[in-house]
Amino acid sequence: MPFRVSLPVFAKAYVTFSVFTFLALSSTFKGSYSLSGSIMLLGCLFLLSSEIRNKITLSKYEKGLIVVLVLYFLSVLMEVWYFELSINRAGEASKALLLAPCILLLNFAKIEFKTVALGLIVGCFGLLTLGLYEHAYLVKWRIGTNINPIRLGSVAAIYATMLLLYIPLIYQKIKYGKYLAIFAVIGVCGAFYTSGLTISRGAFIPLPILVLIIAYCYRRQIAGKAKTAIIIFVLIVTTGAIWLPSTSVVSRFDTAIKNFDSYFFDGNSNTSTGVRLELWKSGLIIASQSPIIGVGFEGFQSQKSSLVQQGKIAPSVDKYDNAHSAYVNALVRRGILGLAVIIIFIGFPVYIGVQKLRQRTIKVDVIALSLVVFGVYFAVSNITLSFYLRNGGVILYSGMLIILVALFANSYRDQEKNLPDKTEEITS
Repeated sequence: MPFRVSLPVFAKAYVTFSVFTFLALSSTFKGSYSLSGSIMLLGCLFLLSSEIRNKITLSKYEKGLIVVLVLYFLSVLMEVWYFELSINRAGEASKALLLAPCILLLNFAKIEFKTVALGLIVGCFGLLTLGLYEHAYLVKWRIGTNINPIRLGSVAAIYATMLLLYIPLIYQKIKYGKYLAIFAVIGVCGAFYTSGLTISRGAFIPLPILVLIIAYCYRRQIAGKAKTAIIIFVLIVTTGAIWLPSTSVVSRFDTAIKNFDSYFFDGNSNTSTGVRLELWKSGLIIASQSPIIGVGFEGFQSQKSSLVQQGKIAPSVDKYDNAHSAYVNALVRRGILGLAVIIIFIGFPVYIGVQKLRQRTIKVDVIALSLVVFGVYFAVSNITLSFYLRNGGVILYSGMLIILVALFANSYRDQEKNLPDKTEEITS
């Protein structure tokens, strides 16, 4: 008898592979986000089968995510239509909707925690490998791999933070978890180190906030010895990544403070900090002229140049095509409507994660907290970064958000089916 595999079984195996590939490769080489995103999107062909479609039952969280992605897409489409923005320029940001069909596919496949955990472990090692290659072999003082230093620093930092959060679950819930946890610890250290090699200050700014959130949420569950070990580990890793001579993050922060003082006291806008502040200033001035729907991309560029000619802002900002802040950029280009949508886009994982924190199982608790951590990290980092203006940023954020929401929804469904009698404690 020939060996046969049913279509649903094959589809679930493919989805597992595509999710692992997306997390492992999305930021590791030139064009990796396109390859991993395409592999994930290709799986949506399975949705042509009625046998698979009939097994899809979307939760309110997954339905909410579809609404959020559509809203973001429509906000970009509004700029294209109303301000006659070039489709090529708008296409990158609008790709947030590209992976939306994967929400249906991941709901059918019911992805497991171990798939996400293993993908993050391999992804952290991939980031470390490329970071060391650029730093040691290519002798670059500031690494950036296939994206750019600022975005890479954020990606490496969020990978490390998410994986750090998952270590107790890896240890307790996965076969051979004790050994995998060791690799996870190494991966966390490596990804934080890679983030440090990017010399990106914005990548480290959200971390103290995340540490406080995690410590507060688990102040009772984590046993005394484990709590001490985690605090010591986090301090060693973050301090090492910041203070190592090869990363020089501390000197960058020191420079930022000096530049900040120089901008306000001496009027010096020719530094990286000064340019950012001038870009924000120009964005707020221009946005005040059309606060509801903004002025569009071309309007921002032309009015910014006009402000330079009038001497209201420094000439150093004229060469930049964005406000260097996701919030200011959305406000000036798409007004309050666009700003509201970007806040929803970033805040959605925080909203659903907070709703289910302090549940009765470790698994749901940790996965819910990972959504909060994910959202808070990008909410803070996007103050000084327009993460969603390029293909890599939009696809990576949307893809990870879809995966995390699918994992959360699946874990919560499992909890509802088999609710334990009491909360477990993290003792490892």
